[in-house]
Amino acid sequence: MALRHWFWVVFALLSCLCPTASAQPSTSAISPARTTVPEAVAANGPLLESERIQLTDAIVDRIKNDSVASSIADLVAFEHNGTTVKRNFTNCKTFPGDVLWPSQSEWDIFNALLDDGLILTVPVTSPCYDSKWGPKDVAKCNHVVSDFTKYAIHYLGKSTGAGSVAIWTHNIKDIIFLPEYEFEGYSGKAFKVGAGVTLTEIYHAASAHGVTVLGGICPSVGYTGGYLQGGGHTPLSGLHGMGSDAVLAYQVVTADGRYVTASKTFHPDLFWALRGGGPGTYGIVTSAIVKVYPETDVTLSTYVLGNSTDGTQLVSRSDFFKALRVLWESFPTWTDANTYSFFFVFNTNGQLTLDMRNFFAVGHTPESYTALTKRFFDAVKEYGLPFQKPLNNTYYPTFLPAYMDAWGKNNFPLGLATSFPGNRLIPKSMWNNSDNLEVLWKTVVTHVEAGRHFGIYHQAPGNPQNVDNAVSSAWRNAQSFFITKSTNFAENASAEVMAEANREVNKDILQPWRDITPASEGGGSYLNEANVDEPNWKEDLYGDKYARLVEIKRKYDPWSVFYATTAIGSDEWEIRGAPIKGVTTQNGRLCRIGGHERI
Repeated sequence: MALRHWFWVVFALLSCLCPTASAQPSTSAISPARTTVPEAVAANGPLLESERIQLTDAIVDRIKNDSVASSIADLVAFEHNGTTVKRNFTNCKTFPGDVLWPSQSEWDIFNALLDDGLILTVPVTSPCYDSKWGPKDVAKCNHVVSDFTKYAIHYLGKSTGAGSVAIWTHNIKDIIFLPEYEFEGYSGKAFKVGAGVTLTEIYHAASAHGVTVLGGICPSVGYTGGYLQGGGHTPLSGLHGMGSDAVLAYQVVTADGRYVTASKTFHPDLFWALRGGGPGTYGIVTSAIVKVYPETDVTLSTYVLGNSTDGTQLVSRSDFFKALRVLWESFPTWTDANTYSFFFVFNTNGQLTLDMRNFFAVGHTPESYTALTKRFFDAVKEYGLPFQKPLNNTYYPTFLPAYMDAWGKNNFPLGLATSFPGNRLIPKSMWNNSDNLEVLWKTVVTHVEAGRHFGIYHQAPGNPQNVDNAVSSAWRNAQSFFITKSTNFAENASAEVMAEANREVNKDILQPWRDITPASEGGGSYLNEANVDEPNWKEDLYGDKYARLVEIKRKYDPWSVFYATTAIGSDEWEIRGAPIKGVTTQNGRLCRIGGHERI
């Protein structure tokens, strides 16, 4: 019966992924369950065409009186007055094969009501095999294989799971520029952005109108989904803060199937949670209205430094680390100057490398960038570090071409399961006195000398717009953010090997960082890129916001319709019957811990 709430939400959106076939002839007389509402404006902005197509009480009444569709009327009706009715639910979500799982005829009726809007879930690699999904297709299989590490063929998977019904918002691609937008005290330029828009798409739209938006570095990331709802760090964070800080309003389908506006005055608690409190948790966002900002110039710097050239050591390890320490000590100066960087420190067979992929100096000319980084490059010269890739400083008068050269053309690989990731946010307090800095530096050296993966950002988003939202307190305190991972393992590694890699990243690699940067002292992890088995995920991913977020989750989703690993309220659930992989997966039945359904 818990599935009925999915029917509400899917009806409101008229688009989903779920296990069904196309409608049978017996359902051909059923009219699609939708109407175009007369309202064309919400949050003082235009409703998207798709947002005006809604489920209404009148449509629900029509279904109740339809000779065929009435058999599922109780599954698609709104919850009465938005209140909760006590039912004898089982302690697990309804699962394929259960008595309460909808029959094929019910799926067919549902599909007809959605105007054939359901999509059969088929394994992406099924064309490579003869299976129940069809015969092997060599041409399609070759396409899957060649594109398997590209983003277009995958999703992150945090909110997908066995027996689940998924909402597919990929095709809501609307981008509307609002040059004179006024709402709840804001007056200026804005964008209305559909849920399927990617970062690259909104960046190009902004450039076309001579403005910038707060977005991340990965071109394929969904802008209004995981990015804005998860907080969203950005190369422009030094100027404007986190991506979530720019949101002025959301259009949301809540767990009872109602379409609502969330803003400072409309459902303000939901609005607060959706700006940084995690995606896929409180409702289905179909669009967001976001502030835009003035165009900015950028100096982009790249270089690679090492302690050797062609395998010949030219400087000592000690001198390499002396220069690296100057770079590390410079973070506060660089973030005060509104800059942002992403670089790696490698220890490959004893050879040390500093690979500055992108030093993104927003608002800087090459001359001001050179002055800003003089202390570090003086140290490079003093200690004799050789350039393995020459210093290249390029000036861009606008943001988009700088972003495209830095990250926009990077096809970040996906679809590979050869390591487990983790990350840490390091607070400003670690730079505030010599004792803290010494502890931090020793941890850095130990990490590098152990040959561990180390992708580092210098950034300090703070809260320059003085926004009250659910962005983790760890981000507000941050001076740096780094990404690491376990030792690589084979694609076909055993559960035992993967379990050891998962233990390694959480215990050996990340625990020393947790010890020196606990959540109680401003540290944490970024929920959009965290390890799935992060042990202290409530405190580390949500900071001091967790308790309030739980209250909001229970208010807007008392049935726990929405679930994702490490999302708010997920500690009340567990996956049962999943194959043992050495790491938490969602390939099993989702059940309430303790056996009692909360209503």
